[in-house]
Amino acid sequence: MYAGLVACFLTATDFLYARRFISPVQPMSTGSTGLVNRMAWYREHLNDYNLVFVGDSRTYCGMHPELIDPLLNTSSINLALFENWFLTQLPQIQELAPLVPKEATVVWSVGMENFVATPGVRRVYPVGILNALHYLEWSLPSDGLVDNVLYYNPVLHFLAVRGDARQDFVELLDHPLHMQGAKILGDALIGTANAAEPERPTAPSVPQVSDEDLRTLTEQWQKDPRVASVSVVRDNGRPTSLTIYFRRGSYYRVELDPEFFREKQRHFAPYTSQPPRVEEGYWRVFEEILRTFKNNKVNLIVNEVEEAPFVYGGQRTREVWRKVMRDVVERRVLDFGFPYTRVSLDKLSNDDYFDYNHLNSSGAAIFTPMLAEQLRPYVHPYQAPRPATAAMR
Repeated sequence: MYAGLVACFLTATDFLYARRFISPVQPMSTGSTGLVNRMAWYREHLNDYNLVFVGDSRTYCGMHPELIDPLLNTSSINLALFENWFLTQLPQIQELAPLVPKEATVVWSVGMENFVATPGVRRVYPVGILNALHYLEWSLPSDGLVDNVLYYNPVLHFLAVRGDARQDFVELLDHPLHMQGAKILGDALIGTANAAEPERPTAPSVPQVSDEDLRTLTEQWQKDPRVASVSVVRDNGRPTSLTIYFRRGSYYRVELDPEFFREKQRHFAPYTSQPPRVEEGYWRVFEEILRTFKNNKVNLIVNEVEEAPFVYGGQRTREVWRKVMRDVVERRVLDFGFPYTRVSLDKLSNDDYFDYNHLNSSGAAIFTPMLAEQLRPYVHPYQAPRPATAAMR
């Protein structure tokens, strides 16, 4: 009876409290449920897209359907997110691969960073019990794994967010209700803009736009039909950038104070010049993803991505990292029978990234046409499905 009462209590609490984390299904969403919602949207609109981008934050920030589609005459969607590393990409692709129409193409972007140690598992996409057991068997990082399994379990979800519930309750007692409303609104406007950001320097920087210009620029983006939402990112009270969430799922950053971001970049330590070691566990996940695409006969393109130039500390180290991608990763992709693409990333400078590997708006302007040329041989113009009535005629 006690166990039954506890189960009822957890289920009821989950329904009443945790459901606030679940947003309406829409193509673009941010936060912990963003990728889950976009996948749900894709399941309901399979025939609306013939090009699908998957990957981590480099895909999320660098591959914008609104910019690519006019060049390729395609209809695409971005199904990537911050911190969506291999351990959450596998379960996502296990669900995605059986859904992809035979006329569609999937572009999966990977880089050397994906094969070295990552901080574990985040609340990005449900891993599931079976994958979690495989990850433990493959000696992959277990940090966040149990939290992920509990968080996405309808009954046990409350166990994962009980700390959040307690904190919300304490804040409710400490602050008036109208202050809570202001906090929720502020969190919604900021979204995940700062979630993936490195530590910010405290060095002074001069704002590049006035309040009036900032208001005008924000309103212009908000009126753009391609845009779902716009927010201003402020650092020490200064507006340093705009974050634009495009309707088809990507994250677009416009720098307002470029020197602020160059200063941030100077705080990063470069990679070692030693050849990177491909971790066995991540390699097993990589092969399992390729096998999943292969078994489901998906038209897959594996696209190579890199970090900002300064991260390597010099071209020699950069070539060392590239050689591992060419000799190990590319070769395995070709063994599976999938095409492998890369753009001329040397054409991008540090000014084209807003941190260590995420493209800003100027970087996207350079990268997008190069990517389109690489993808052109493998994709076809999108043809909207005919209405059922027309098909019957």
